[in-house]
Amino acid sequence: MLAQSSLQAALVYWDSDGAVAGGSADTMATGNWGGASASTFWSPSALGDAATTATWNTADTAVFAAGTDVTGAYTVTLGAAQTAAGLNVEEGTVSLAGSALTVGAGTVVIESGAKLSIPSTSNLIATAGASMNLNGGTFRNMVNGAGSIFLDLDFTINVGALGGTLETANTGTNSSIFSGPIKGVGNTLFKTGSGEFRFNGVNRGTTTYAKLQVDQGLFRLGNVNDFNFETGFGAAPAAFLSDAIKLSNGGAIGASFLITLHNNRGITLGTGGGAFNTSTGQMTVPGAITGTGTLSKNTAGILNLSGNSDYSGATLVTAGTLQVGSANALGSTAGNTQISASSEVQFDGAAGGSVATPEPFQIAGGWARRDHRRPKHPKHCKCGDWGASNAGRKCHCICYRILDGSI
Repeated sequence: MLAQSSLQAALVYWDSDGAVAGGSADTMATGNWGGASASTFWSPSALGDAATTATWNTADTAVFAAGTDVTGAYTVTLGAAQTAAGLNVEEGTVSLAGSALTVGAGTVVIESGAKLSIPSTSNLIATAGASMNLNGGTFRNMVNGAGSIFLDLDFTINVGALGGTLETANTGTNSSIFSGPIKGVGNTLFKTGSGEFRFNGVNRGTTTYAKLQVDQGLFRLGNVNDFNFETGFGAAPAAFLSDAIKLSNGGAIGASFLITLHNNRGITLGTGGGAFNTSTGQMTVPGAITGTGTLSKNTAGILNLSGNSDYSGATLVTAGTLQVGSANALGSTAGNTQISASSEVQFDGAAGGSVATPEPFQIAGGWARRDHRRPKHPKHCKCGDWGASNAGRKCHCICYRILDGSI
């Protein structure tokens, strides 16, 4: 007789309607995994047409769900801590609740259109060597707190050919942090959900996914000394890639350190536009920006644009400083640049030179500044209420303030 520990691992399917084919009578399969009230939902049949049991073997891989009809959103409550060799979510939105699930060095797979949601990082535990494979699916962590962990760093996130989505639910200034590797040669990582996903640590230098699309919230690279690589936004493109980063629905990128994007890392502004968050670090974008969306500079700090851009949406500067380093940095003239009060636009040409742009401007209480040459001490060139001209200082800059109107 074989001991329990030597039983062969198997795929076991969550099935809420017993031996009836399929996994559910109503697209959902809410139930309890383990504990005193364990549901009799485990089936050996992928079709869901076999007798079910409440017994769970820790060497098995849990599959949600049997058949193809459990396409709704439902909750699986762990009545006691559980261990599995792996976890597959094939369809629907599965929310884990209750006690922790440990997968060790196993694999979590989320297929196209499916979503796995956890209330906090402590609900899904791994050890070194674990993988989360996003084959067009979405992983969501509902945690909402300052400096919360998004996913156990022992996981490697692998983005498949159909892409993969990371969804955050944090609000305000709370961040959701991941410090493990993100892989996926040639593939696209999507970020959705409110709040900030923060990518930290040494693994930003080994990132292999090709493209980043931020459809909601903020994707920020955190500040970790000696590991502040811009490749946290994806592998460095070998040639110019116009949509290496795509920002839509107000989605934003940022970094907690001074950062210059790769010259080949183009940015596309999609429907709803995108933003650059410089509240914790200055950002320079040397590549071209394209698309039809609006570009927003809505946080403190400095954003430098110097690419040959042709985006057609407006440029909205509502906070901080926008530096313009080339004639077409502000995109096409189809969309103007709007400067709000307490914000600033600087026209910074090469040493001894200037920048001429056909861009139309609408200014309300903001500053426009032209630098004759790069300042040795930038603080001497700050526009402010001390006067409209600062040409006599070391940086040779001139500030213009327009209380209202257009130029």
